[in-house]
Amino acid sequence: MKLNSKDVVLEHMNGRNIYGYEQQFDTILDLITKTVKGGGSNSVLLLGPRGVGKTLLVDLVLQKSRDENKIFRKDGLTVKLHGLLETDDKLALKQIAKQLKLENVEGDRVFGSFAEHLEFLLSSLKSGDPNNSKPIVFVLEEFHLFCSHHNQTLLYNLFDMAQTRATPMVVIGISPELDVLESLEKRVRSRFNHRQIEMFPPKTFDEYFNIAKELLSPGKADKSWINHINQMFKEKNLKQSLTKMYHINCSVAYLKQILSLPLISSVEEVTSQDIIKAFEEQSESGEPPILAGLTLIEICLLVAIKHIQIIYDGQPFNFEMVFHEFDKFVSTKGKMYKQERPVVMKAWETLIELEIITPVDKGTKIQKEYKLHNLQVFPETILKALDEVPQNVKEWATSSTFA
Repeated sequence: MKLNSKDVVLEHMNGRNIYGYEQQFDTILDLITKTVKGGGSNSVLLLGPRGVGKTLLVDLVLQKSRDENKIFRKDGLTVKLHGLLETDDKLALKQIAKQLKLENVEGDRVFGSFAEHLEFLLSSLKSGDPNNSKPIVFVLEEFHLFCSHHNQTLLYNLFDMAQTRATPMVVIGISPELDVLESLEKRVRSRFNHRQIEMFPPKTFDEYFNIAKELLSPGKADKSWINHINQMFKEKNLKQSLTKMYHINCSVAYLKQILSLPLISSVEEVTSQDIIKAFEEQSESGEPPILAGLTLIEICLLVAIKHIQIIYDGQPFNFEMVFHEFDKFVSTKGKMYKQERPVVMKAWETLIELEIITPVDKGTKIQKEYKLHNLQVFPETILKALDEVPQNVKEWATSSTFA
């Protein structure tokens, strides 16, 4: 039975696809291909904020490797470890043995050190030719958590084997911590080849806008549906709502979530109003109750951020910008709220800990006062958290920014 256009769009949107990460995809695919065909070894870190699609990308690369490479399809092995589950090296070894189906080998031998144990497991996979091992891809989810293991023994041995090419293997670490390399011990870092691949949400609104349009108009949809979507994306009110969505959460995962709601609920053709309504309803239901527990100074910083978002059209901000805006208010309308700079910085750090604001790039060496951040709540949500604050703070929040 032929699917209607709405079903085609939903199928496309829920499919396993990536947008804008073709280069990252090709790089990891090339690493695996070289290992499978040439017997080399590699290690790489895939870094980016949560929800950006890192795990999906690796899964798609592995799937393509199986589909297109006979050697990998026949002999290739994949071991997936998760930092939240394999909390120490002993558990990790058991999981490696289980996924390589070598529990019986492990049970028949008394092992010495961790390195000897791991080396024996991997050598057990060698075929008749001692130099011909089955290629293995190790995927370490929440890689930063493995850095807390005692002496980082697992990481040391995996990177060491990859560096010495003892076994054809690729080690892929996946982490949202962009500065995770700094957590590696010196001896471990020296065995890692320092290849890092970064994945970020769409960097510009234009890119985000085009992805939204592409999600709603896949090639398999009827021509009339695609024409309708093209016309809809010319409407000013839809672009304004998409702009708000982009500044609040620019991930493609969140975009898919909003766009799929009217497709599921609407009987007729989807309109811009359906999308706007879905976005507004999600915004209301997603109002963070955590704002209710903030101190007055933390609320004031959020108000300052709200004004900065207006001044700079939703661009990222840093502590210096926010402190300057806060200080202008204190100097003109709220002298009783004046605080020492370290106290204001402490309030700023609380907002970061609560993930109300999040750093654009955790890996930069910039001083914390100048590190750029994004706001993760709606400006409207900040206004709703002002019930218990003094009147002059409310007036500041709802007024134009001070000159």
